[in-house]
Amino acid sequence: MYNDVNEQIDEIAEHILILNGNPLGTMKDYLEKTQIKEANNEKIFSKEIFENILNDYNILLENAKKVKESADNEKQYATSALMDEYLLEFSKKIWMIKQMLTK
Repeated sequence: MYNDVNEQIDEIAEHILILNGNPLGTMKDYLEKTQIKEANNEKIFSKEIFENILNDYNILLENAKKVKESADNEKQYATSALMDEYLLEFSKKIWMIKQMLTK
């Protein structure tokens, strides 16, 4: 999951550049903008870890929906298509984590 997120950050940064935008450049920048909370440096059990990850993916899914809707309204079809990929991926990960938590 960590590697997937890093790839997505890179992919989105490249897409922002393609659109002549200026992507965020540091983790500090991302932490100031995100709705996702940084984990505390403490020992927690795997159930809690997966509940936190599930919450994070739900936030990502909702944000991807908003970006897609905005992109569609602005006729930014490449951005909309990119969000389609993320919507599928985030939905699948949410389903998988929920399956793990119910066992």
